[in-house]
Amino acid sequence: MEGLQSSQIWNIDGGMITTVEELVEAFGGVKGFSAVVGRSLPPVYRAKDRNHIPYKWRPSLYQEVKRRNLPVSPDLLGFEAA
Repeated sequence: MEGLQSSQIWNIDGGMITTVEELVEAFGGVKGFSAVVGRSLPPVYRAKDRNHIPYKWRPSLYQEVKRRNLPVSPDLLGFEAA
């Protein structure tokens, strides 16, 4: 993921954010995450349950992850790890 260094790829538990649930929590929960992706709560709950981020959400989500310097696995956002 561009802009993230390997030394920055750590969440509060000492590891990379690898699930949608962890990412949602990193944004303060479902309400915070829904504000970032511009969707209502039900689609966010579905994404969380499926552990899948819809493709249309990824550009805005990537920008916010980068801005907040969150330690997100590239695979979670649909990027291949280098």
